[in-house]
Amino acid sequence: MVRGTHGLSCYYTMPENKNDLLSDLNENWSYKSCENEKVACFANCERVVFKLNGIEIDELPTKDQNSGGICWTIPFLKGGLFVSGYINGKEVANFQLKSFEQPETIGCQSDVQALSGKGDTAQMKLTLLDKNGNPVFISDNEITCQISGPAKLLGLENGDMTGYGGPQNKLRVFYGRMLAFMESTDDKGQVSIEFSGNWLSTSKITLQINKHF
Repeated sequence: MVRGTHGLSCYYTMPENKNDLLSDLNENWSYKSCENEKVACFANCERVVFKLNGIEIDELPTKDQNSGGICWTIPFLKGGLFVSGYINGKEVANFQLKSFEQPETIGCQSDVQALSGKGDTAQMKLTLLDKNGNPVFISDNEITCQISGPAKLLGLENGDMTGYGGPQNKLRVFYGRMLAFMESTDDKGQVSIEFSGNWLSTSKITLQINKHF
């Protein structure tokens, strides 16, 4: 039984339609059985090496007619999938998928380290992580955002086309991920952004507002 197609990308130069190529693929590599799984790799390298738990897969790949990727069908084993792309004998790109456990923490990254005054914005990328720091891409936990200081929440967005984001401060992650957007409301001060969810460790980011006159 092949449950679904699991996508890995290994691009030396990123094609414009990369998101379209990977949009229907599953980034999950965490199951309880040894059923066969189809793994698709998209690459524009001369040579691709595919490994499962550090062991190179000798089986020749086939071409998937639906996605256009090169595919292997292998039994699931807990651990990691790793693909490397080579040009002129040198590794130029790689990608990996790791097995994960239950989500425990909220990973958070801001696109800026400070705000430059009133009306400046920040975007924060949230990813649910297990106890080992691996992304949990099957999660749909609800996340609450609370902001303290001279700033306001502009909205939360999870990329789910069947749902909606918006200005509310609560939203479920979609495939374990979400974006949060905020705007400063003063020229100086400190802003604290806190993200929380049931059974998850709270994550907090602090940004300083410094307007340069």
